[in-house]
Amino acid sequence: MDAPITRHLPHVERLPATTHQPAHRAPEATALRDYLGSTQALSRQPVQLSVQVTAALWLLVLLITGVSVWLVSEVRAPGACTTHACQLATLGGHPLTTLLLTATSLGLLLTMAVITRGLTRAGSVELTLVLAAGGLGFAACLGALLIVLLALLAGVLILGALFLVLATIGRQT
Repeated sequence: MDAPITRHLPHVERLPATTHQPAHRAPEATALRDYLGSTQALSRQPVQLSVQVTAALWLLVLLITGVSVWLVSEVRAPGACTTHACQLATLGGHPLTTLLLTATSLGLLLTMAVITRGLTRAGSVELTLVLAAGGLGFAACLGALLIVLLALLAGVLILGALFLVLATIGRQT
């Protein structure tokens, strides 16, 4: 099989023999290998999270805890959740599923709080887990949060209407 190739390339036989390693094999000690061995990947370096991020995460933990306590009472009294607001807050009338989501999120966030020094320092893996747990908890609490926001909006609208009525009455006198 080699005969046809060497027949077309007669100069190959005159080349000197190679004594070095092929290019695809790196020598045991290289500058790059030494450098990589002495450094740590940036993704594993914990960085300081801002005060605002830490405060937001702890507020989320408080929100999830409050919703979880309320959901425990809903699960213990199965027929109590009949209103539209309760159906919205329990993700379509599923308080046990919502409780499992909030409990999982809360457990993961509290575990990560221990690992990340109170949610103040995190590397890429820790930050990913914290964000996943926070997103899960926020999604589980979204129905309850929406009800609270709608109640606040209704209060603001009622106070605004009351203010307009009082201002109109004050102008007429």
